[in-house]
Amino acid sequence: MDKDKYQIGDLLISYPLNNHIGVVIDVEKDFYKTNFGRMNRITIRCETMGFRKVFYLPETAVNVAFGGEPGWVKVNDP
Repeated sequence: MDKDKYQIGDLLISYPLNNHIGVVIDVEKDFYKTNFGRMNRITIRCETMGFRKVFYLPETAVNVAFGGEPGWVKVNDP
């Protein structure tokens, strides 16, 4: 995994809804300790859900919807 895949200012779109846009506002380096090494935690801010909402996710969870929360995909991901 590319540990610097997400950076502050990256735009993300939610799925399966596909109508919410989030912005990465923080990347905490090596926040999580896992069996596969340390992992970054990103903070996503979304203001299109009717109210301001902040999501805290490990980088590996960005492309996965879990826990009833929307999944996120990087807009400019190749």
